Amino acid sequence: MTAPALTGAQKSHLRSLGQTMDCGIAIGREGLSRTVLIELKKLFGHHELVKVKLNAEREERVKLCAQIEAETGSIEAGAIGKTAIFYRQHPDPAVRTIELPAPKAKPVE
Repeated sequence: MTAPALTGAQKSHLRSLGQTMDCGIAIGREGLSRTVLIELKKLFGHHELVKVKLNAEREERVKLCAQIEAETGSIEAGAIGKTAIFYRQHPDPAVRTIELPAPKAKPVE
């Protein structure tokens, strides 16, 4: 499952929603273990937006974010410091709780 590409305005909207959220899960020094991955997938089963605390060095955090995107089918909406926000749209439109702003159409020349 691959996540749709998000526009800058959509990512900004998701980051604003994530500011008031508590971290759903914390990833420790062992990285993205099997049990952490299972918990992340459970969180995405209940929520479209998940806030993750990454307790790792700067270079390792970038790798962890890419790995989370690949393993969960989500997309990183933003990362500041040791906190990252991931979005995965629910496959059932009736269950979706987050409405993304529509992308602006490019002007035709």
